[in-house]
Amino acid sequence: NNQLSSPALAALGQAKLIKYYHDFFSQQGIQIAQVLLSANSFKNRPRFNLLKETLLQLASNRIIPIINENDTTVLKDTFGDNDFLAAIIAVLVDAQKLVFLTDLDGLYSSDPKIDKNAWIIQEVKSVDLEIQRMCSKQTSSLGHGGMLSKLKGAKLATTCGIETFIISGLKPDNISGLLLKNQSICTRFFAQKNKLSERKKWLLIGAISQSRII
Repeated sequence: NNQLSSPALAALGQAKLIKYYHDFFSQQGIQIAQVLLSANSFKNRPRFNLLKETLLQLASNRIIPIINENDTTVLKDTFGDNDFLAAIIAVLVDAQKLVFLTDLDGLYSSDPKIDKNAWIIQEVKSVDLEIQRMCSKQTSSLGHGGMLSKLKGAKLATTCGIETFIISGLKPDNISGLLLKNQSICTRFFAQKNKLSERKKWLLIGAISQSRII
């Protein structure tokens, strides 16, 4: 009857969550792997390269990695949410596209749950301050990242040349419609054309590190 701490609950939940993914993908004949990360996974360049090699090796063997933050060991160093972690992984593996799923059809001019006159922004060429002011800081009922977090992830990904999308995850055909037909209602963030070197990508991701300017 003792109350469990958050890390203990995370350890308990990880086993149940990965079993859910395993059972679901097994029905499709697909293998999965679990990868638990912390900010320390990216601070060291050799670790960074090893993680990239591991993820690419899994992908080349048609094994889908289920990636999450290791909530049982995290103290102060944290990604904040899975939106930014997803952007980091997209940059790490040189993904062609990054797709954020939410309970809205995309980025709106204001919170459509409050403002009936809000309109969806279909294309964003640059994640500037004006765009960030438009987004709602409110989180969805299914997560705690919020739209601002997705914009942060989109800015990182597009800076590294990865086209990014925000679409509703509540509509089953949205992902296939977007990736196969490019027809889903969504917000599209254009990738910047400048190509960063692997070292510069690592330095950019290093914003999550403990380094300080004194």
